[in-house]
Amino acid sequence: MSTQTTPFAPLLKEHYVSLTTFRKNGAAVATPVWFVESNGTMYIGTDATAGKVKRICNSSRVTLAPCTAKGKVLGSHVEGQASIVSDQEEIVRVQAALARTYGMQFRLIGFFQGIARFLRRRTDNFVYLAIVP
Repeated sequence: MSTQTTPFAPLLKEHYVSLTTFRKNGAAVATPVWFVESNGTMYIGTDATAGKVKRICNSSRVTLAPCTAKGKVLGSHVEGQASIVSDQEEIVRVQAALARTYGMQFRLIGFFQGIARFLRRRTDNFVYLAIVP
């Protein structure tokens, strides 16, 4: 993944970003997430049934800020527009980039999420969000 100069450049040295999505009433909801960047686009993986996915379907407006694993914001926010990635080749590239960046943690979480989906007999899985400035 690239590291070209983008509005997201201040976030690239971090392991987590605080993704803020907005409810229909305008209330902000922040969540710490893993991310990767490619060609000025930030990518985030999340469960397809997560609230942030529903909120992004209602409003693509998001903000990103560097944060800790617990969500404590460490810097200023950057505005962006989010969409759900549907291109399979792009999804494969994002999965590989997340696996390279987060290593065994990413693989273990994916493994346990797969087991949980199997036990609950659910077929939903991850979706990937693309965020542009």
